[in-house]
Amino acid sequence: MTPLPAISTAKASQPIGVELHGLGRIFAGAGEHSVEALRAVDLSVAPGSFTALIGPSGCGKTTILRILAGLDRATSGGVEFTNGSSGGEARIGYCFQEPRLLPWRTVGANVALPLELAGVAAAERRMRAAAAVGKVELSGFIKTRPAALSGGMRMRAAMARAVVADPQLLLLDEPFGSLDEVTRYRLDEMLRELWRVEGFTTILVTHSIPEAVFLAERVVVLSPRPGRIIGEVAIDLAERTPETRATDHFSRLVQQVYRLLLSAMGHEP
Repeated sequence: MTPLPAISTAKASQPIGVELHGLGRIFAGAGEHSVEALRAVDLSVAPGSFTALIGPSGCGKTTILRILAGLDRATSGGVEFTNGSSGGEARIGYCFQEPRLLPWRTVGANVALPLELAGVAAAERRMRAAAAVGKVELSGFIKTRPAALSGGMRMRAAMARAVVADPQLLLLDEPFGSLDEVTRYRLDEMLRELWRVEGFTTILVTHSIPEAVFLAERVVVLSPRPGRIIGEVAIDLAERTPETRATDHFSRLVQQVYRLLLSAMGHEP
């Protein structure tokens, strides 16, 4: 397994772009039971943009994120990072489907863990962890352990941990899928504002079409396995507020993505 990219102690100078060239991934199995997860995926992601990937379960969305993060390797094709990673490793933050917080550590200590593993001095990592916790509105719980937090608060702590090292690229693998609708909407708004302020390139995997439309600048639709890009929808919303979800234009964009997804799955929209 390829190790995660090294974390620099310096702040990222600018977000990075991502280029996928003919990306393919085949998981070998016993006998003839190999699984082709991805086939010839070409995708260009501009620096500082917000892209959502959507598609049926098993179409390789998470596999794309894992390859980008260095947690998996492509069988064919490749990945290139552009515009911002000069002379060093790309700085990548990853938010998983579950918070994956260490139960014996406080929120602050969990958030500081990537810095600790990178050898950042204790005083600096406490300062940076406190700043990251503040960005997700958890400052009052920095000394609290995960068992005392709600599901939404634990996921906010996981988001803080993903951004504590000032990522150039943030990868999110359906982080809000297990939360109730109201909490999910609130965290969507928080994530969108965090992206707007911090400016990192963001790629989100989600099964929620409304979430993808609310958060992203473009929604890329993948086919059933082996995952291939079927098409994309540009999201031209003027603003993203709680009221945005109730507008006719938002509904039209959701329907447009839904029709494309139906087409990808072989159904007539």
